[in-house]
Amino acid sequence: MIRHIHAITAIAVFLSFCPAAHRGLAEEARPALRIYAPADFLHAGLLEQFTAETGIPLAMSFASSGEDMLAELTQSNHGRYDLVLSSSSVLQQLIGYGRMAPLDRSALPSLGNLMPRFASGRKGGLLYAVPVCWSLLGITVNRSVVTPNYIDSWNFLWDGSYNGKLLLPADFRTSLGIALLSLGHSVNSSDAAQLAEAMGRLKELAARAAFFTSVDSREHFMNGSVQIGITFNQKWATENDSPYAFIMPQGKSVIITWLLAMPKTVERQQEAFTFVEFMLRPDIAARLSAETGYGTVNKNALKLLPEAVRSNPKIYPPEEVMDRIETEAALPERDMISLEIDWHRFIRFSGKAEAN
Repeated sequence: MIRHIHAITAIAVFLSFCPAAHRGLAEEARPALRIYAPADFLHAGLLEQFTAETGIPLAMSFASSGEDMLAELTQSNHGRYDLVLSSSSVLQQLIGYGRMAPLDRSALPSLGNLMPRFASGRKGGLLYAVPVCWSLLGITVNRSVVTPNYIDSWNFLWDGSYNGKLLLPADFRTSLGIALLSLGHSVNSSDAAQLAEAMGRLKELAARAAFFTSVDSREHFMNGSVQIGITFNQKWATENDSPYAFIMPQGKSVIITWLLAMPKTVERQQEAFTFVEFMLRPDIAARLSAETGYGTVNKNALKLLPEAVRSNPKIYPPEEVMDRIETEAALPERDMISLEIDWHRFIRFSGKAEAN
């Protein structure tokens, strides 16, 4: 599913993200920079600040899941965007399909702000993508129903005590990775036997799910639809005294790196570079982390974060936790195509709902 703030409504977009435009409609609006991103990623305040500082209006389109983004950008519509913000696993596939353009390093002098841990997306020595932030996968529970201390591994999800009250990610790659981890395999295993084993285990879990979500998981907990689920940490980063707890299970977990990249069909390249440089600024990186709960990739942003954010273990876990985390990567296409077909057929006939 894709939600658009259409570029063809350039004046409306210009007014929304450029206060200076209110001084008169006689001035010709600049063409909007078209960005395709996850639905809950960039807050309006950041977008407004970018346009206020640069005069560049923005037209945002939002993807419900990594699979939707991959489908959109490998089909005829891929030419409608100037920048794409997505997970590393999705971008690796897009780069492999030849959809993304290599970036000119000289246009990005702020690359030096990146932490070594979060190296830019490269292939064959070329720079294709620039990290912006990261998030972690874990288990969220309703404390009144599930005792957090009892959860010691991903295997707890298969307990069977919460049938019909379980929430899973709509993104197949993410869910498959958790099934792999629950079996003691790497989240990036391409072993055919391990993938088949994980697929069977995932179907077992999916049969117990209430539904699958691709955007904000909080509302489903708060309205009582679910009691336990796989979620991203930033969704619950500020829920300190709530009845809900975000838990990082023992053993391996998953980190998702989010990066900006340009399709080969980019039309506003200079404006796109301006936006990437904007996101690489320490003050902007710190604001993004503080407002959204995503972890920053910017080494100079950490000192600018409020102490409450910097010391929040839900956003910035201790090193011993980070050391046992794997970065999700794309699996070989030969493996994923058949698995995804099987998965979507299973979901379609299971009658499970996908909630946004």
